[in-house]
Amino acid sequence: MAEVEDLDAIPDHTHDKRNPYLLPVRIVLFTLLAIGIVGLIFDQMARRKASEAFQKLNAQLGSDQKLNEVTRDEVHALVGRAPDEDGDPNDASETYTWQGALKPQTLYVQYRHGGDPALKDVSLNEAPPGFSE
Repeated sequence: MAEVEDLDAIPDHTHDKRNPYLLPVRIVLFTLLAIGIVGLIFDQMARRKASEAFQKLNAQLGSDQKLNEVTRDEVHALVGRAPDEDGDPNDASETYTWQGALKPQTLYVQYRHGGDPALKDVSLNEAPPGFSE
């Protein structure tokens, strides 16, 4: 019986041994999680800015897509920045891109042809039919 008591008195250190790979795996996983969260934040910021610009232009265009006299300079002011490629001022279309971490958000703007180009159509992330750059 004394032998049984002596075995119970010996401390059991088997639970103190940790997997040596546990800490590096945790570091890698939490780093990937942090990178994913930062990427999601950048994507949400790009999506919000593009969506705000789209809503402003769509409101000026009207719900029934009537041809209001919204000039190119007014479009630039509503969007809040210059187009991606500031080419010929008589171009019939422009694009605005907000780069997210995973996916860019692109706003396509079309103008009517004529002496003073006016806003014709606006589209978000999908080029409208007949769009040419």
